[in-house]
Amino acid sequence: MNAFKHCLYTFFILVTLSCGSQVFAQLNISPIPKAGQKENIEYKRSVVPIPDTVFVNLPFFDDFSGYEGDADTLRWSQIGLGAYINNHYSEEAPSKGVATFDGVDEYGVPYDLDDEFNYDEADSLVSHFFDLSTFKPSDSLYITFQWQPEAFGEAPESEDSLRLQFADTSGVWQTVWSVNGDTTKPFATVQVSVDNEAFFHQYFRFRFQNIARLSGIYDAFHLDYVYFFKKEDDISERRLDVALVKQPTPALSRYTAMPLWQFLADPANETADTIFSNIKNLSDTFNVVSHVTSIKDVFSGQDFGNLVTGSSRGNASFTGTSIIFAFEELTLKAVNDLSFVTDSYDSLKLEYTYQLGTNETNELINTRDNDTLRSVTALHNYYAYDDGTAEYAIGVFQRFGKVAYKFEQNEPAQLTHIDMYLTQIGDNLLGQTFNLYVWQSIDTAEVDNDNVRFMQNIPLVYPSRLNEFRRIELAQPVYLDEGDFYIGFEQVSEENITIGYDKNTVSGENIYYNLGGKWIQNNSFPGSMLLRPVFSQADPNGLEEVELETTVYPNPATNILNIEGEVLQARIIDLSGRTLQSASFLLSEKKQFDVSTLPAGLYLLEMLGRNSKSVKKIIVQK
Repeated sequence: MNAFKHCLYTFFILVTLSCGSQVFAQLNISPIPKAGQKENIEYKRSVVPIPDTVFVNLPFFDDFSGYEGDADTLRWSQIGLGAYINNHYSEEAPSKGVATFDGVDEYGVPYDLDDEFNYDEADSLVSHFFDLSTFKPSDSLYITFQWQPEAFGEAPESEDSLRLQFADTSGVWQTVWSVNGDTTKPFATVQVSVDNEAFFHQYFRFRFQNIARLSGIYDAFHLDYVYFFKKEDDISERRLDVALVKQPTPALSRYTAMPLWQFLADPANETADTIFSNIKNLSDTFNVVSHVTSIKDVFSGQDFGNLVTGSSRGNASFTGTSIIFAFEELTLKAVNDLSFVTDSYDSLKLEYTYQLGTNETNELINTRDNDTLRSVTALHNYYAYDDGTAEYAIGVFQRFGKVAYKFEQNEPAQLTHIDMYLTQIGDNLLGQTFNLYVWQSIDTAEVDNDNVRFMQNIPLVYPSRLNEFRRIELAQPVYLDEGDFYIGFEQVSEENITIGYDKNTVSGENIYYNLGGKWIQNNSFPGSMLLRPVFSQADPNGLEEVELETTVYPNPATNILNIEGEVLQARIIDLSGRTLQSASFLLSEKKQFDVSTLPAGLYLLEMLGRNSKSVKKIIVQK
C-alpha cells in the first residue's frame, strides 16, 4: 500500500505512505500491486458487497476513538471505501482518532494507475440510513463536525476538496458543504442544517467524500467529531466530554524499544523521568478529572501496578485530581518507574494504559472511548526509535548513495539481524538489490576513516502488509563495541530505495546520508526510520572461552598479523581494556590486521566464533 508520488527535496525524499495516506495501509491486506496485477485490482473493486439496509437513530455521534482501520460498522455502511481511521495522521485533533481521506482505495492502491494527474472522487465515508419521514425542516436537524487538511499527510491543493453530501428522495447525492485545499492547519468546526424538504424521507443518509489526485496517497483531509442531532439534543448544551488527545511520550528516554540487558546496564539513564500526554475539555462547562496510568506485561499478563499520575497547566506541579475548565487543555503527566524490571525476565512488552475518570454521563452520546489511551514499550532484543507506523518514506535519490542510522548501546553485543520496512515509491524494484551496512563508526570529515564492520548485498522484497518489518539475518553475527554504532543501506541503482518513516517520533538527527563526498547529518526532516538493529540474547563477554582451531602468525608481529580459522569477529585490545582495532570477517575470506601503527608491546587478541570466544596474547615488535 504505497504511493507513487514522491517529493524530491535536496537529497532526501519524503513520501506519504499508503492508505489513509499513509499508513493506513490499511486493513493490513496487501501492498501496492505488482506489475501485471491490474486486472486483479479491478476485480477486487468490483466485488465490494452491497451492505444490508441498516437504520440508526438520532442522535448520531462518532469521534473515531474506539478503533483503527475501518470505520465502526454500527455507525457507517459500505465499509471499504477508502477512509482510514487512525491516530497518526492528524495534529491537535479534538480527541484521539480521526478519519483520513486521500487518493488510494481500500486496498491501499491508487484509484487510477494510468493517469498520474487524474483528479476525481476518491475516499468516502457513508452513514447508515436514518428514517426522517416523520421529521420536517422546522424540527431543526444539524450535522456538526471538525476537519483539518494535511497535518502528517500530503497537503491538498486548490483543486482538491472535501465535501459533505445528503441523499435526496431519489437517492441522489446532493452536496451541502465543501471546502477546497487550504493552508489552514488547525481543526475547524462546521455546522450544517438539514432544512431541505428533499432530505426528509425514509432512506436519508449522508456521506463525506474527497476529490483528490487518484494516483497515490495525496491531498489528505482529516475528519473528527461527527454529530447528527435534533436541536433539542444539542450537545453544546448537554455534552460533558474530556478526552485524551496525544499519544503518550515513550517510557524510555531515547528509544521506544531496546534490548532488556542493555536497559539493565544503565536503567537510570534509559528511563524517561516523566511520560506526557494531553487532555482536552470539549465541553462548555468545567469538569473534575482523575487520572490512572497502569502497566502490565503483554506477554505474561503480569500487572506492575500504577504510576503516580496527574495533570497541570503549563509547567506547574501536577495534582492527582484536577478541575479542567471549559474548552481547556491540560498536560497529563505520569511519573515513570521501571524499578520492577530486573534480570529475572527474558523480555518484557510493557503496555501502558492511561485512563481518565470524569463526570461524563453518556446521557445522549458515548464519549467514554476517548478517555483511554494505550502505548507499548518493548524490552526485548532490538532497538527502535519509531512507533511501528510509517506516515512517509525516506531515502536517497542517487546511485551509490548511503544512509546511516545511529544507535548507542551500553555494553558490547552481537548484532544478528536487521529489521526494516521497505516501501515502494514509483517503480516496482522487486528482485533488485541493495547493500546492507553496519558501521562501528562513521567520520563526517573523512569517509575513508569509516569503520565498516559488515556489508551484505540483499535482494529487495516488499512487505505483504502495511508497516510489516522484514527481518534480515546477517550472514554472520557482528560484534559491536560499547557506544555508538550505525546501521543503514546503500542504493546500488538509479531507482530509489525507500524506508518507512514515522513522523510521530523524533530521532531524525541520528540519520546521516552520503552522496559520495561526505556524511551529512539530517536536520531537515523530524521523524524516525522504521529500521531496527536486532541482537543476540547472548552476551559476547559471557561466551565460554573455548580455544578455537585457529592459527595466529607471525607472533611476534611487525606489520601484518594473520588469523586462520572459523573466526567471525576479532579485535586487538591493550592491557587497559581499550579496543584498538576490530574487524568482522566472512569465513571464506583472508583475516588480517595491520599492526604496523601500534606501539611495540603486549596486546590481547579476542576472537569470536559462532558460539565461543578465544583470547590470545600477541606481541608487536619494531
